[in-house]
Amino acid sequence: MRQTVRMIAVVLMLGLVTGVVQAQDEWDWAVTPYAFLPALDLDSTVAGQTVPVDLSFSDVWDTFDVLAFSIRGEGWKGPWGLVGDFYWVDLDAQGGPGDSIGVNIEEWYVDGLAGYRWIMPTDYARPATADVTFGLRFHSLEQTVSGVQAPDGTPLPTLGGSDDFVDIMFGGRYIRPFSDAWLLMLRGDIGGFDLTDGTRLNYSATGGFGWEFSRGWLLDLGYRVYGIDYETGSGPSNFGLDGIQHGLW
Repeated sequence: MRQTVRMIAVVLMLGLVTGVVQAQDEWDWAVTPYAFLPALDLDSTVAGQTVPVDLSFSDVWDTFDVLAFSIRGEGWKGPWGLVGDFYWVDLDAQGGPGDSIGVNIEEWYVDGLAGYRWIMPTDYARPATADVTFGLRFHSLEQTVSGVQAPDGTPLPTLGGSDDFVDIMFGGRYIRPFSDAWLLMLRGDIGGFDLTDGTRLNYSATGGFGWEFSRGWLLDLGYRVYGIDYETGSGPSNFGLDGIQHGLW
């Protein structure tokens, strides 16, 4: 079963297909589903207990206790656009002294963004584009920690918590073809800055290549880094997540 899941993940990561449709009203629509198999360097805090979670890509590949998925939809009419982005990750890991503490983290967010695009001619069939985006990210985070002990060694019950929050996000993307079939894509976003309760920083950076194997259809492969620094409450009510997820996208 685990080998089958691995093969499905490889197919997803190597088969990130973008479909582009031009409607009659001159809106250009694109939908891109993609998988994300991240390594983890996180500090998970629940009920005042902080547990480090450090998993390399090989650890994730061996256990397959991390699953992440995203889908991005966008529509552009002239220089103006609307973008929606959904990201979800669910992970089980061991951390703390001797990896004695179990951690489960389920996190997802939805972006609603408006964008402006500059279009630059090239020597190829596709122009280069530079986009800027601005909008909101609705974020949901749920965490549980098991195996924690009191200072006297007494086992504590499983600790859990969840929170929802909204961030203001700024983003940008640059796409440039270097042949009629191949293109380079760079994308990033950043938000937080303590503008909303709890989020100090929330960001991602992605770089990759696309192959247009048929008109309007692209196959993408890249690398993504996603980071979050979120904390709320204090003492026994302290809850947060701090660190990065990074891997093939």
